Amino acid sequence: MNIQEAIEKYNKGEVSIEDLSKIVQENGQQIVFWNPASERNPKYLEGDNSSRDGFIYNPYHHVRGKFFQDVIKKAILKAIDFAHSAMVKHYDQDAYRYDDLRLAELEKFTKEYIRANFHDSYPYKHDFMMKLVDVVLGLAKEDIYYRARMLDFIQKFRRGFPEMAISPTENDNIERWH
Repeated sequence: MNIQEAIEKYNKGEVSIEDLSKIVQENGQQIVFWNPASERNPKYLEGDNSSRDGFIYNPYHHVRGKFFQDVIKKAILKAIDFAHSAMVKHYDQDAYRYDDLRLAELEKFTKEYIRANFHDSYPYKHDFMMKLVDVVLGLAKEDIYYRARMLDFIQKFRRGFPEMAISPTENDNIERWH
């Protein structure tokens, strides 16, 4: 029996933790127990900079994870929220209206994508992404330096990576929230 089958049987109550541990060891692996309140997630070793499907530090129990969740993420959300409202209230009431067809098409595409894919139980994620698009495209509208480089980047990226497949884990994440 392979590890995945053993895990499925364990989750169904058909295999004990001892049997699961034995099967894992027979397959050349080991079960690692860790304390999420005080230890780094053993799935991500020091120096492992791969994209993650979890957190290095538990965001609810570990002091570093809580710092990420409660301070860093909230600061990013507040900064984007401030920039988003300030551009309209204090700079240009039409900051997010685009006569440039390229920016209008980017806005349409990204916002349609966000509407289709950011509708889980956390509405702030949808709102954050919509505001982020506005801020980035508003900056590109206003400042040719950013617009020229953003459009150049998109063109070069498209040519360099015509197909960028997502991993099965990433696809599972998208499907889970649909």
